[in-house]
Amino acid sequence: MPLAIETKHLSYCFNKKRKVIDDLSLQVPEGSIYGFLGPNGAGKTTTMRLLTSLLKTEEDNIFLYGKSLLKNIPYIFQNVSALIETPSLYLHLSATENLKVVATLRGIEKAAIPNILAMVNLDKHASRKVKEYSLGMKQRLALAIALLPNPDMLMLDEPANGLDPHGIIEMRELLIRLNKEEGKTIFVSSHILSEVEKTCTHIGIIHKGHLQFQGSIDELRRTAESKKAFFVIDNVEEWRNTINERIDQPVAWDNSHLVVDVRSRQDVVAMNTKLVNMGVPVININSGGGLEEWFLNMTKN
Repeated sequence: MPLAIETKHLSYCFNKKRKVIDDLSLQVPEGSIYGFLGPNGAGKTTTMRLLTSLLKTEEDNIFLYGKSLLKNIPYIFQNVSALIETPSLYLHLSATENLKVVATLRGIEKAAIPNILAMVNLDKHASRKVKEYSLGMKQRLALAIALLPNPDMLMLDEPANGLDPHGIIEMRELLIRLNKEEGKTIFVSSHILSEVEKTCTHIGIIHKGHLQFQGSIDELRRTAESKKAFFVIDNVEEWRNTINERIDQPVAWDNSHLVVDVRSRQDVVAMNTKLVNMGVPVININSGGGLEEWFLNMTKN
């Protein structure tokens, strides 16, 4: 699959003592929503500043659509828009006026402005002063500015940061729509695992400047899937010997928990069926952690 973004062993340090980014090799497929995931301070914003040339590197190891970033500035950004950190808006102007200013500065036709505002659900608030906007509306206006030149790719740094639950849902639905209906590649950083899981097709996980995982959402789930299942059994002492004798695979015990090695959810279902058919009173099943626990363990040290 062609790559929209590729970095090859990218490293960066603000001083000689510590690398903020260390040997980072990203591969962002065209047409994907790629979630760049990691805790605060992991190196996400630094990476995005490097990708957009806000931070400079002398190494020729960043490529957008197969072209060297170092050798093609500024023309390489003709089809790329970025929203890094806090958006800059003219608060005393309306949404339409903000977009007209940007269009004039960048030599972009203004005819598309109403459609862009409708795309981000601000068409009904186009004439309101931006100072009256909620944080979620300001984020959507900033995204509208990024969409104004009709880019092939969007780079968004924590676009849901500071939003309330309703605003987060709106942002998620908008990104999915832009990807599916407009065909845009979206590279989005976040520290919220659950939101990335709902939004993205591909994920890269960074911790302390190192890439810990990269792949599709399905690959991530397979990697994170628990290898043990815990069956909580009522009156466990009454059933322990029976289970040991009749279950034809290795089992272990942890207090009232029957612990079984599993490879998939189907294995959990099959074991539960065996126990129920034996009459064993299974009162709870815990498949052990899963994606969130795996992510927290990966990024806690």
